[in-house]
Amino acid sequence: QLSPWMTREVHTELNDYVNRTFHHGSGAQRQRAQVVSVHAFMVNEDAAEVAARMVLCGRSHAIAARLQHVHDPRERSVWRCTSLAWA
Repeated sequence: QLSPWMTREVHTELNDYVNRTFHHGSGAQRQRAQVVSVHAFMVNEDAAEVAARMVLCGRSHAIAARLQHVHDPRERSVWRCTSLAWA
């Protein structure tokens, strides 16, 4: 669902992180992460930075994203995630 909004590199990094961090152990009960706070900052007209905190299994995880206003191959104006970091 997220791939249209991310560069291919960012989507691959996110998939790798989620699989490594949250899908380990057999028989583990799958739980959904809950986003508990989000902060956004407009760097300029074409760039925004977003920080969020989510809780999963009682533990907090932070995520930061850089969004760029770009034109897709069909020349539509879209926001695309070009960088992603988590802790």
